Amino acid sequence: MTHKDGYTFCNFCGSHESRVTFLVAGQRDTHICDCCAWDCAMLIYEKMKDRYNGEQSALEDEDE
Repeated sequence: MTHKDGYTFCNFCGSHESRVTFLVAGQRDTHICDCCAWDCAMLIYEKMKDRYNGEQSALEDEDE
């Protein structure tokens, strides 16, 4: 989110652009900071890892 003073903030945690490593811009003036993006990636990984591990095991079984 771009504040009226021209500074950009993370829409998830509210961190000011000067307090994060980088902000990724999205649509309609939305932004996500590197820390929130990492947290989102880890949440997705935790939710999906069993699915991917199961697929990998199935592929390994086919090869034998």
